[in-house]
Amino acid sequence: MAASHHHVLDLHDASEKRSLFLLSSARPLIQLVYALNERLHWGLSRQPKDHVCYRDDFKSWHVYFAAAREHQSWHLIENVPHRSEWLEGKAPSAVGGLFEALPPTPPLRPLMRKPNNVHAILTLPESLSEAEIVNLAQACQAIPWVMSCQPLPWDSFRERHNLMFEPPK
Repeated sequence: MAASHHHVLDLHDASEKRSLFLLSSARPLIQLVYALNERLHWGLSRQPKDHVCYRDDFKSWHVYFAAAREHQSWHLIENVPHRSEWLEGKAPSAVGGLFEALPPTPPLRPLMRKPNNVHAILTLPESLSEAEIVNLAQACQAIPWVMSCQPLPWDSFRERHNLMFEPPK
């Protein structure tokens, strides 16, 4: 039996689309969350478990915030992980030299490498209209600490599978 995954966005069908925004901030992530909550009245809160992202040879942990109200929910995932570790048997062998006794460190690879300076990925449960996308982007950019709030079409996010939670054990 295949392991089931619980998706961050709770997708029931692969054809469902969501709205994504790439946020850049001049402040640390927790201050960005505070500003979003204050200005947009969302109530984002740190979730007890981090978002775990599996790559080919390592996994990484990303800070994860969520909020829900009636039939709406918002999710904010830190782009750069705060921790990563090699998957079993995938760590590269140490190279000789001065640091050969130290094990190779797994990379802290962002979910979104381009564009540069993305600090967080904001996800919304439904595909927004063009007018709603523009309104939300403008509302986010009106927050003093937000340097950019760039909408990203769902279909152009090649690594959507990285928005899946770790399978239950």
